[in-house]
Amino acid sequence: MKLFFIILTSFLFFSGCADKITAPEEVVYSDILEINGLIDSLGGDCSGVIIRTRDLGNFNLSQYEKLKFELNNSSDADLAAFQIYYTESGNNVFLVNIEGENITGTRSVEINSPKSNVQLNLRIMLKSSVCTGHIYHLTVKDLKIKAK
Repeated sequence: MKLFFIILTSFLFFSGCADKITAPEEVVYSDILEINGLIDSLGGDCSGVIIRTRDLGNFNLSQYEKLKFELNNSSDADLAAFQIYYTESGNNVFLVNIEGENITGTRSVEINSPKSNVQLNLRIMLKSSVCTGHIYHLTVKDLKIKAK
């Protein structure tokens, strides 16, 4: 009987403790924009700079605190650049600016939201400091913009 009482008491004690354990609050992001697959690519030698800009659309970001950009880029040019920006009072405000050898790879960038209505633009630039006759490439694919 004592054994039964000990088991019952232990069960009630541990089941009561389970109610007090809380999981960390999950951060929920809303999808703002998702472009799967190839978005743009450039190819060229070191003789000049190639720049291409693309309008990503207008977004009302006033209700969001944070923005998260998930992207996948690759380039063999040492001075390539990937930028997402908007224009305010005639000046470009860069939300994402990845340059040089850091451009290659899949990454996630989280920033504070501009908390306004903005037109986002994507700018890619291909440039190399090495002139070997080699054709350099810059590829942008799989862009996701999320907000919370």
